[in-house]
Amino acid sequence: AVVSTQSTGYSLVPRQKVKIDHGFVLSKRLLNLLLGEEREHYKIGFNDGDYSVLSEEEEKKGGVEVQVEEKLIEMSHSVNQDENSKVPERRFNLHSSLVLKYTNGHIQTVPVHCRIILPTFYLSVESMLFGSCLVGQTTQLPVRIVNPSASPMQWSARFEGETSDGNFALEPCRGSFHAADSALLSLSFTANTSRISTGKFIFTGSPGGRTVELRVEGIGTHDEVLQRIL
Repeated sequence: AVVSTQSTGYSLVPRQKVKIDHGFVLSKRLLNLLLGEEREHYKIGFNDGDYSVLSEEEEKKGGVEVQVEEKLIEMSHSVNQDENSKVPERRFNLHSSLVLKYTNGHIQTVPVHCRIILPTFYLSVESMLFGSCLVGQTTQLPVRIVNPSASPMQWSARFEGETSDGNFALEPCRGSFHAADSALLSLSFTANTSRISTGKFIFTGSPGGRTVELRVEGIGTHDEVLQRIL
């Protein structure tokens, strides 16, 4: 008998067994296709080296079924959020079939399922207020970035705001961590004048492109006595 998957054939003698490895590779092209589709139930196909969302007529001929679901995860490390606050985690469930064709005419269909979990993340605080800080000195406060999802992820942060009256810095400003992991970051503020400085750090996760903002505020002072009291 001959078992074939696409163009690959295997010859078997009587009473012989063969192990067939059937794998799945998540490419950036496929991920972008899934992220660009807003429907919760559709089919995709692979033709001429590229993925595409199938039309209703093309779906009748086959394709890979995609079901999208959203799971809410509790924000256990959050400080500013409500106790019931949760962060969304998107999941793509792919359903297809492995068709085995034998030379005796027998056809065997084996269901194949795959789940793609997009990582998600949140910050332990929504805003960081440094209060009054001595002009020319640097004050540091901790903030935690948390990945509660079942997938690893990478992240980066950039600052938006004016820097003439004070400088905000984040260390590190990018990184990666495993599933269900977290990292402690150091946020600092250096006052240049006695005026209020404001801005925000925009965190972006990959894959998925989720963004989270952290608002920051600080004010400089020349009064060392007042700064010690605060």
